[in-house]
Parts: sequence; C-alpha cells; structure tokens
Amino acid sequence: MKKIISILLCLMMLSVTVFASPAADVDSELRTVSVSGISETKNGLVSVIILAPTKGEGDVINPPKDMTEITYENLVSNSTMIAELETDDSGSYKGDFRLPASSPSGKYYVYVSGEDAFYFYYANAAEVAECISAVQNASEDKVGEVLFTYTVSKEILGLNLDGDYAEFSTSANKVMYEFKEDSKPETIADIKSAFEKAVEAAKYLESDADGIEEAIEANLLGNTFADELSAEEIAEMFETVRDGGKLPSKDYADFIALTLRKASALVAINSTTRGAMTSVLEEYNDVLKLDLDGDYEKLEKNAVNKKLVDKNFKSIEAVQDAFDDAVKAAKKSESSTGSGSGSGSGSGSGSSHTRVEVSPDYTAPDVTDTTAPSAFTDLSDAEWAREYITSLANAGIVNGVGGGRFEPMRSVTREEFLKMLLTASGITPAYSSASFSDVESGAWYASYVLWASENGIVNGIGDGRFGIGDAITREQMAVMTVKMLEYLGKSYENGSVSFADEASVSDYAKEAVGKMVKAGILSGMPDGTFAPKANLTRAQAAKVIYMVKAGVVND
Repeated sequence: MKKIISILLCLMMLSVTVFASPAADVDSELRTVSVSGISETKNGLVSVIILAPTKGEGDVINPPKDMTEITYENLVSNSTMIAELETDDSGSYKGDFRLPASSPSGKYYVYVSGEDAFYFYYANAAEVAECISAVQNASEDKVGEVLFTYTVSKEILGLNLDGDYAEFSTSANKVMYEFKEDSKPETIADIKSAFEKAVEAAKYLESDADGIEEAIEANLLGNTFADELSAEEIAEMFETVRDGGKLPSKDYADFIALTLRKASALVAINSTTRGAMTSVLEEYNDVLKLDLDGDYEKLEKNAVNKKLVDKNFKSIEAVQDAFDDAVKAAKKSESSTGSGSGSGSGSGSGSSHTRVEVSPDYTAPDVTDTTAPSAFTDLSDAEWAREYITSLANAGIVNGVGGGRFEPMRSVTREEFLKMLLTASGITPAYSSASFSDVESGAWYASYVLWASENGIVNGIGDGRFGIGDAITREQMAVMTVKMLEYLGKSYENGSVSFADEASVSDYAKEAVGKMVKAGILSGMPDGTFAPKANLTRAQAAKVIYMVKAGVVND
C-alpha cells in the first residue's frame, strides 16, 4: 500500500480529494489526546496504536518507523493504547483518548494504518507545574529563555517561536513579561494566550503598516474600532503616530490602545465631510482634547469645520492647532460682520422671509473675461477645466483653497454646489432660517437651501435632512441644475441616456441627465460611462456652473 502522504501530494496536484496526515492535539493538564486525520479508506476502519515512554527511561525503546515494524517487545515494554476508528464517507476520522494519571512525561509515538509514526509530548502534573512556575517567576531578561526551554527542550508549551516572534522577539519578550506579571498565568492555556497577545503587541510596536494591519484584523488585544474605518487606513496612521512619538518602557497594551485611538481619530477626521465633522470631533474628543464647549459651541460650526476638512492631518497636535486657528478666525469674522443677517426685510404678506424673485426671461451675465486675478498652480490634472475655473474665479463664484491652489479633484458638497448654482443664476437669497433638520439657522448656506427648497429646486435626502456636508453625486447635480434652469424659464428636449453604465442611473435622475446631455452641458467619462453615483469634483462643477452662467441651454 502506498503511503497516504504520496497519495496526498498526487491528489493535491489533481485538485481532487485530499488526504490529511494524522495529527494529535494534546492537553497535558487534562491528560487528553485527540488523534484525527483523513484516510483513503472511506466508511471503514483505521487502526491506531499509541506507545507510551518506558517508565523511568522517558522514551519509547527504539520507536518503530510505522505500524508494520511494531514488535512484541514494544507492546510489552510500553504502556499501550490500541483502537479502531471509523472513517466517514470522506475518509475523516477522529479518536479521543485520556491518559492514565500515572503516565510518565515524554514522547508518545502514534501509529495509524499506512502512515509513518509521529509523536506528541505529554507532560505530567509535576512537569506542568514546573513549567508554569518557571514562566511566572521568569525575570524580564529570562522570559525568552524560559519560553524556549519549555517549547523546544521540553515540548510542553507548543509555542510558535518562528515567524513574527522570531522577527520581533525583543519586544515580544518585554511585552510577555508585562502581560504575565499582570495576568499571573495559572495554566498552560493562559501562557499560550499571553504569548499570542505579546507577539501581536510586538507587531504594533515594531512592524510596518502591513504587519500592523494584520494585528488589527486579528485583534487579540480586543481593541474597538468604528465600522466605517478601514484597517489599512488605521494601520498606516498608527505607524505615523507611533513613529512620531516615543515608545514606552512598559504599559504596552495601554500605549497601543491609546495610539490606535489617536490613529482612528485622525483617519475619521481626514475622511469625513464638513457637515459630519462636529460629530467626529465629539466622538474622539477623549484624545483630541478640544474645547468644544467654549467659543466653538457659540460659533457657526461649519465656518470652523470647513478649515478642518481635506487636510490629511498626521498628528493630534496638528488637529488641535488647526482647530484653535479656525475658531479664532471664525470668531474674528463674526465680530467684524455683526451678530447675523436677521430675518430679512419682509413684505406685507406676514411671512418672516424675504422672497427673491427672478424674472423668467433672466439672461446669464457675460463671462467672456477669462483673466483670473491670480493663476492657480494645481490645474495640471484638470487642464480641460482651466478656462471654466479661471472665469468663475474671476467672477467671484468659486474660490481657491489658499496657497495658490484650487484642488480641482476634490469633491463638492451639496450646499457648496447649490450656492454656486444660485450665484451663477443671479440669485442672492436674503433670509437664513433653517428648512431642514441639519441646516443651522444663520449658517452661510442656510438662505440658499431654504430658497431652493421653497422654489422646488431641492427636496433633501430624506428624514428631513438636506445632506449638509455630503458630497454631491453627478446625478444629484444633474437634477438640481435642470430644476434651477427650468425655474429660470429655460426649456430642454428630452434626451436618451446611452452610457455603458446607464442602468445604474437612478430613475429619478434619468430625465435630468438626458436633458443635460442633449443640451451639451454634461458629457460622460473617458471610459464611456456616466458614473452617476460618483462624487462631483470641483473641476466638473466648474464646467457645469460656467455653462449655466453662460446661458448654454436648448430653447
């Protein structure tokens, strides 16, 4: 009969049934042994023989290579367990054994029909107690030596001393010492658990972002992460925060938890929108330590938040400095402009709002002047939009972000686009009451949102919210723009939507997209798609607003 291992290799290459070599799982403290494997014999029997060490000598006398070489002397000299195990229709088998209390420590050889022998190490109660005591009493500089002794010389612990442990052994031993001092392991299982956590902690302390990501996903230390944050982003930020500080000499678990918390805060801040920024700051203020109850609470929060979005902060200190600067700037701005715009001039109708009337024969202002006050330096990736951006900047409809930059590929929020759309249409609402639950009265965008809502330009995103701070999608932009231009008395022919991804255009947006494509205001992406759910970029917004302002319509 061929050895099962040969069959295994052949069948692996053929990608058919795989036969697994037998293995033994031993628990020295419970004196239990579980032998399992997969045989080529299906729905049949496999024989199992376990030869124990010779009492007083600590090993099997001349251990046979396989079952066919077992002699009468072996059976007489060694305490023996013999069993026949049933296999299922896949050839799998499993047998559970319990060693007598008098069983000696040493190597126990296991023989399964048609297999080469293998062994497991069993430690009796005295040897287990010796191992646990040795680990409990090991000094920091002796921890690694003890782990090696009771894993290699005396095969009790069964630890994996290769791989990550070998790479980060210095840190792993330090953390193992701290963990075992804190937890006082009383069983072999306790020691194994502490060891695995120590290796994970060592990866946090020494590994690169890939190793940290593996540790985050394994999460043996039991840290908590927000669902919306990716392990990859947190790992990269953890490495940045860790390398920017000083590693501790103890309390490693606390250091890791705090650094992970800081990394999560930075990832959340760097990826959130202006409208959601306040919630993020509140959620992570245990590590941000910002004064959210002072001037920030009294100010128009979005005036502060807009200076915190898309900054790619690398440290908590950078967030703190930017927050303080933004609060000061917003406070100064409010002081110089007064306490607010009030409720409007009113008319005789009893309404607390001042309506802005726009003539149906409105004609867009001339935009032929394309000489910008100052040239933006980051338009190389959006050269096609330079004319639109330059013209709108010259007209005061769009602004840069400082330092001569426009950031053409950055997403545009719903309220930002709405303001540009109304401004390009010659509309400047004069009231600022809140019309949606997420619209703050007095906020810079409030008057635009309320006017657009009352005139049927926007309907919100549900649950009584407008979607402040949310990036506007290309299809949302199409609907908003068509409604605005039709309010101005312009008319469009219906056009068909014929893009590679036309099926992904929402039903509510298909007519608007078709009209804008027919009018030449919108076009698809270079790959033939429309990307309706993609966020609108500042460069794309500039083209649409430019066309609106220039009066490009199909009368």
